[in-house]
Amino acid sequence: MHRIRNSRKASLLARLTTALALVAMLGLGLAAAAPSAKATTAATAAPAITGPFNLITKSVLSDTSIDGPALAGLTTGRTRAAIAWTGTDQERRLNVMISETGSGFYSKRTLSETARYGPAITMIPDDKVAIAWVGTDSARTLNVLYNVYGAPRKLILWGETSSMAPALTYENGQLYLAWTGDDAGRRPNVLAITIGATGLSVGAKTTLWQFSSGAAPSLSPGLNHAGLILSWSQAGTGVISFATSPDGKTWPATASTLPETTASAPHMASFVASDMPQTYLAWTGTNAAHSLNLRYTTSYPSWPATGAKSILDDTALGGPQIAYIGGPQALLLAWTGTDEAHHLNIAVVTPTSACIAPPGVTPVSSQLIVYGNASRKQVSLTFDAGGSDGAQAAKLLDILASYNVKSTWFIMGAWGQENRSTFQRVVASGHELGNHTLDHPDLTNPPRSDEFICYELGMTEQIAKEISGKSTRPFFRPPFGAYNTQVLNDAAKLGFRTVYWSIDTIDWDPNTTADQIVSRVLNSPNLKNGAIILMHAGSLHEPEALPRVIEGLRAKGYEIVPLSQLIAP
Repeated sequence: MHRIRNSRKASLLARLTTALALVAMLGLGLAAAAPSAKATTAATAAPAITGPFNLITKSVLSDTSIDGPALAGLTTGRTRAAIAWTGTDQERRLNVMISETGSGFYSKRTLSETARYGPAITMIPDDKVAIAWVGTDSARTLNVLYNVYGAPRKLILWGETSSMAPALTYENGQLYLAWTGDDAGRRPNVLAITIGATGLSVGAKTTLWQFSSGAAPSLSPGLNHAGLILSWSQAGTGVISFATSPDGKTWPATASTLPETTASAPHMASFVASDMPQTYLAWTGTNAAHSLNLRYTTSYPSWPATGAKSILDDTALGGPQIAYIGGPQALLLAWTGTDEAHHLNIAVVTPTSACIAPPGVTPVSSQLIVYGNASRKQVSLTFDAGGSDGAQAAKLLDILASYNVKSTWFIMGAWGQENRSTFQRVVASGHELGNHTLDHPDLTNPPRSDEFICYELGMTEQIAKEISGKSTRPFFRPPFGAYNTQVLNDAAKLGFRTVYWSIDTIDWDPNTTADQIVSRVLNSPNLKNGAIILMHAGSLHEPEALPRVIEGLRAKGYEIVPLSQLIAP
């Protein structure tokens, strides 16, 4: 599912010799400088957003849509995000993709169902996804499909119709559907849907006769999961309006408003987050460019007049959508571009900064670790975990256990999500953790922003703690061994010591034989006190080589210890 690009590692081998020469005489093996093959600083990318929000990363998908997409997220579990859209094919079929990390979407399902407009989507714990849409039948009937990736259950709401996209959310064990009615006043409606053992059943419906909507609504759990928040644009004026209900049935007589206007569906959502504002709104402006806007508040239902709004250097077809998947003060944002093909766009944004260390974490040294303490006859085995299905990693854990060896595992966040039980076993077996970023990008080329680097580390830390209960601090290894001063400093600000290696087995290459792995360790000129040996959890031939490496190191008198013990004074 995820594939690490190992070709860059070969080009980095030449760097190691120079680095080792610089650090061989240091007690803790801290490199005096980054290898000369890399620049010592990296320029950040040009900003694509104004205001308090920061853009971390943006992707343009190959998929296209006739309308704005639907986006949903969860802060725990293997599936963290889901996106749905109506395709640009002639039939206008519905499509769904999911993501374990928010950084890449996969497992695309193109359904036989067709829609007039964009769909709605929500996520339910235990990796379930539900969508809603307006059908292509002449009546424009509303439909709901629960458990898209399992045993689907469909509900057709005969008699309920809309000329706009619906909204869908999950709260307190049931689904809630919202839509703008086809009546003359375009009244918003909210319907409770019960999830039964064998199907979906209709609950209480409320028509909000006091309001009138000029576009599709949005619906989300209220602040701290207290009730529901409905948002819409007023018919005729486009003024963004919102209301809160404790139960989906009782709504206020008048709406609250925001002095912003939109020609499409606004999307408002609240999230449980202790390190950033919890209520957000995304919409497209009524200017000619249909600019993409974001705003937050720390005091819902009030909205600050200034200082909390950003405008992205992007335009959107239909309404944008927001989701929160946990992690370092960051949100997902999805929209359909105004390019000719109308491609889907996904961005990660933060209203504050991903480079803020969480409470209790203090900055550490930014000096690179290449060797441990040279005064003791000890070495460390370190395993980069990523890009595999976990089967090889399980073999390595068996071998390490049989020899009573404790090691340090640098976990890629995406690998941890895909291999949760194996990851938990790493920790249960007493091995140390290190951070190997979320999805293994080169952190130096192309030039990265501080926010991007910090997000990669912070999201991996969040995933690691959720799955294993353990932190990846204080160790971090950059993908491909590619680092510069910016990477070292950003990691240090977040409490991570950057770790290189003394010996590279090159076991990531399937053409590297077990004999070569063993020779590269036991016959290396860099095998000396404090050596850090690089291996990979998904290596094809490492399970065959590892017992011989362990026996050979012990025969030479080396004690094999985890990194924390290796670098200790």
